[in-house]
Amino acid sequence: MSDAALDARELTFTAEGTGARELRLEVSRSARIRLSAGARRLMWARVCSGFYGVTFARSEDASSPGFLPPFRADEARRHQDRAWWMRRIASGLAESPITPLRPGRWQLAHLVADASDDACFVHPRAELRSVGPLTVFDLLEAAAAPSTRDDDFGGHGSWSVWPLRRPSDADEARVKAWRKHAVEGTLPPVVLWSVSGLQSHLLLDGHDRLVAARSAGVTPDVVLLWRVHETPPTEERMARAAHAYTSQFERHPGGRQALNTMLERAFSPTRAPADAFAIGRSDMDDEWDREVASVLTAEDADAL
Repeated sequence: MSDAALDARELTFTAEGTGARELRLEVSRSARIRLSAGARRLMWARVCSGFYGVTFARSEDASSPGFLPPFRADEARRHQDRAWWMRRIASGLAESPITPLRPGRWQLAHLVADASDDACFVHPRAELRSVGPLTVFDLLEAAAAPSTRDDDFGGHGSWSVWPLRRPSDADEARVKAWRKHAVEGTLPPVVLWSVSGLQSHLLLDGHDRLVAARSAGVTPDVVLLWRVHETPPTEERMARAAHAYTSQFERHPGGRQALNTMLERAFSPTRAPADAFAIGRSDMDDEWDREVASVLTAEDADAL
């Protein structure tokens, strides 16, 4: 990880390296999708005919996939700073063999609750709040997600959250421990990964913390990982911004901070979500069908 730029709610960085990667997102010609961590299958999905939605399935394995080193209770009590947690998450993902990171630009964004919908989280930058891949719906429902689920894209994608393991029971010891943190306000954030082809977010880390927050009636902090496509600023845009800065500063010299922010953004690259990296597999369909049949009931497998 290099070239990191950090503010209170965003960490933008460059992922490097071409080492062995145990996390694989695979897609077949028939729109069957599979996410694997080494030999372990984490998720199966199938995009519906007509591309109006996607059906998900997960295994009943309740152990952590291990994307990140476990968050510790002493860390949670010592650090309530958003920037610290984003650095912790970024470094953990960069060092993990089970990581969605591929070479290129990435961002971790500490999402904010939508003022008009308490079940929705949006990007901290106003200009990105209407961008589907950076909007999260129905977070707490993922704490009790069934083994299969149908998501209707509804023309704009569902952008809801899908867990990558079976949720723990609310009375399990680790969940109870995190529930205390949720009540005290020291619960570390849950970590999501925005995957464009699914038009959904995958829960990378924080399955037990999400269950704890839900059982405590608390909304957890949310950090979203997304791959960034950057477009350099044009000469025309920079010239317009410089002219606007000069004219506005002459009329409102006291507004220097706001004008400086405007100028900085005009001279910075424009950021938009990029597609997730996926591996094309022409020979995966039969294997996918057998795996789904082995982990789901006959009724659920037929639905998928």
